[in-house]
Amino acid sequence: MSEEIISENVRKSYHFCIQCAIMKCKCKKPPVADFVVRVPDGNKMGERSRRMRRKQMLVILLAVCMVFSCSGCLFVSSAEELYALPQGSREYMDLQKQINDILESGAEYSAPLSGSNRQAVQLQDLNGDGTDEAVGFFTSSGERSLNIRIFQVRDGKYDCAAVIEGDGTAIESVNYVDMDDDGVKEMVVGWQMSASVRLLTIYSVRDFQISPLLSTNYEKYSLADLNAESGKNVIVYRSAPEEGAPEVEAYSLMQDGEITSATARLSEGVTTIVSIKQGKLLENRQAVFVDSEYADGGLITDILVSEKPGELLNVTLGDDGRRSESTLRAYTSVYSMDINGDGIVEVPQPRELPAQSETVYRVIDWRAYRKNGASEKALTTYHNYSDGWFLRLPDAWENNLTIRREDSVSGERTIIFSKITGEGEAARIEDFLAVYTLTGDNRMERSQTEGCFVLKNAGTSIYAARILSQQTDMPVSQEYVTQNFELIGTDWTNGIA
Repeated sequence: MSEEIISENVRKSYHFCIQCAIMKCKCKKPPVADFVVRVPDGNKMGERSRRMRRKQMLVILLAVCMVFSCSGCLFVSSAEELYALPQGSREYMDLQKQINDILESGAEYSAPLSGSNRQAVQLQDLNGDGTDEAVGFFTSSGERSLNIRIFQVRDGKYDCAAVIEGDGTAIESVNYVDMDDDGVKEMVVGWQMSASVRLLTIYSVRDFQISPLLSTNYEKYSLADLNAESGKNVIVYRSAPEEGAPEVEAYSLMQDGEITSATARLSEGVTTIVSIKQGKLLENRQAVFVDSEYADGGLITDILVSEKPGELLNVTLGDDGRRSESTLRAYTSVYSMDINGDGIVEVPQPRELPAQSETVYRVIDWRAYRKNGASEKALTTYHNYSDGWFLRLPDAWENNLTIRREDSVSGERTIIFSKITGEGEAARIEDFLAVYTLTGDNRMERSQTEGCFVLKNAGTSIYAARILSQQTDMPVSQEYVTQNFELIGTDWTNGIA
């Protein structure tokens, strides 16, 4: 019996992603399903059998159509359909027609360039009524070429309820945030005015009447919730003047509609902000952790808190108020993060280990901070960025730990943890743990050799370990290593809005 795939084009059209709501998926994930209809050889079928097969094919195709109607979007081959809306709802079909009319009039999509909301058409419940509005981003000819159109569902169909017009070359980013906790979201729009100039505008969209609340220049911005007495904050970061430190300004929206702000400064010498994260201090208070590149090399972290509306403090600045000396570090590969999952953001402080050769190895002491700028060590890790993994280290390894690398075996990269006693020529090295990164066709076989245990299987690489000795006073077990070994994930947005 021979089998025939209906057509390659049909096969491609069956790829779909159920995670996208409003436009063609850009997530690059594998298709959720790949339907292939197989047709038996007709010469070996009777008429009755053919009729049964036709019915079966209709059932399969009906099932495919039902799945399509429930999925968020389809992978389509035409570039013109890149931003097409789902075709299963009368409301969406009406919205698609309105958008098509806009595009046919000469407008083009102008999706935001950065941030977490980058679709050309986005769904947001702006007014808190439980029904999503559609927000479309376009550019057209004219003086104010950029425009954002808000479509509201009225009488069962989408109508254009409001338009925001702006100047510039592009829409840099957009966010939706309820700044005053009244149930209605404000829109925060970054306009790219030129290659080096950006303008941030906060809009009220209450009752779909567009009202600009604030416009200010910015380098970066983030959203935060710093204190319980006010709603969400919009925090703006500006470049440093020729002399002095970069400025940070936190904006709050009061119940009476007034915008209030508070300012603080980052450390002097900051050149580029590389990561912004919100998290907790040791007192369970919210803070913003700003990691920046430093002029003399390395990274520095400034921690911002707000005790009350109208106040913003950089709690890590030294007594001279110039820079956060305690967070300055030369090692630039790691940013502040919640390394142990306790909800508290820790700041990394690299520490050099005793060396076995000219190569320097470091572990990272992660320090948790209080609102007065004091800190305490939370835990220690070894990060192997070249192989993409890290290991949480027990406190018992605090002293006399040394590390070396061995790459003499093809397809096998090894980090060896050892105890060192003595110094110089009298130093004694006792190996107690090896962690392997295995590649190549025989990686699975090598991970199963005597004494080896697998930590992670990442497809093209297998991570494994072997306990070399338990005779030292550096306690180690298979259970501990397995539970505290992690692959290093990639933070695509660097925590920046």
